Amino acid sequence: MAHRLLEIVKHPKMRLPSIMIAVATSALACGVGVVAFSGQSSATTNHDSPQSAQLVSVSASPTATASSSTRRHRHWGTWSHSPSATPSVSTTTVAPKPSQTTSTPQPTKTTPAPTPTKTTPAPTPTKTTPAPTAPTGTAGVTAGTPLTSVPGQAKSGPGWTWTGSALAVTGTNVTLSGLDINGPVQGSPTGLTVVNTRIRCTGETQWCISLGSHSKLSHTEIGGGASGTAFVSAIGVWSGGSTAGNVLDSVDIHNTSDGLRIDGGTTLTNSYIHNLSMGEIPGAHSDGIQSTGGANVTVSNNRFESGNNCNVFLQWLSGNAAISNYVISGNTFTPGNRNGEQTSYGVCAYSPNVAGVTLTNNKFVRGYQVGPATLPAGSKVSGDVYTDGTAIAVMSN
Repeated sequence: MAHRLLEIVKHPKMRLPSIMIAVATSALACGVGVVAFSGQSSATTNHDSPQSAQLVSVSASPTATASSSTRRHRHWGTWSHSPSATPSVSTTTVAPKPSQTTSTPQPTKTTPAPTPTKTTPAPTPTKTTPAPTAPTGTAGVTAGTPLTSVPGQAKSGPGWTWTGSALAVTGTNVTLSGLDINGPVQGSPTGLTVVNTRIRCTGETQWCISLGSHSKLSHTEIGGGASGTAFVSAIGVWSGGSTAGNVLDSVDIHNTSDGLRIDGGTTLTNSYIHNLSMGEIPGAHSDGIQSTGGANVTVSNNRFESGNNCNVFLQWLSGNAAISNYVISGNTFTPGNRNGEQTSYGVCAYSPNVAGVTLTNNKFVRGYQVGPATLPAGSKVSGDVYTDGTAIAVMSN
């Protein structure tokens, strides 16, 4: 079969190019069973044209049979040779490759980015200076002390009676202890002692308590009305007389017009005077201490806050004894500022007839409307500072 194919390839009428004959001959010599060409075999074929005969494939094995060759190359047509006819090469039309189509891309499923939660930043807290607290463990009723309500639980006791609106002291050297009085204490007896008692001063407009000579207040709370926080228009304490010898220790006075009126002969120590009227009582000229005359007063180791005029106010009132020998030492003074009112001075003392004032080792919180202190010329001043340690400037009048 191979020799027959070679004869066909070499037949004069095939007019194949010499290079193809050579390739076919070599292929047949190597045992290839089938050689296929495509293109024209006419004598007029342009061998340089793309339509020229081309060697399509050569494939076989040395032992291949005609039938196996036909199966492997089923896309070729069948051709035959007749000695009396011009042989023709059957051409095989290769089925066109299907156009490559691009599949419609599937949209990529995207997860939308989450909308960020809008957060409101916490407001920056306003920096405030904390209000000073009372001397530790000293001012006011001692914690845990049981109190008897007047007039709720008692309307009388040794040396006193309830009048319907006030507790009236009826004797001398009377002691009031462990009472919660829903009103003022009236009378100015000699030798009165008040200890671990609350005087609410409900309904009073003059004095929450008025002291005679040689009296003592200790661990007592004064002011605040029935609720304990209401403003009452009365002054907390009156004490006076150059030789009175009164002592007020660890007293808590609040929510009154003035804290105390001290007109000589009094020592005030370890006490807390605070939250005085600043616009809450119309027309009130509020001071922590107001002194209008008298000698021999000591104010030491106390804490004063607010009052729309001065924490301590000294001004002689005509008809009273001159103010003298007045010592203010080791206290802390704090201005108030509310309801459009502001404390003018920590300590203010005005001449005439005010002399012998000593101001020493006191601390002042900044914020007074005018300044920390104004004193008569000749006053003794030393060691007075702001709470940051800076020395205060004392004005002279």
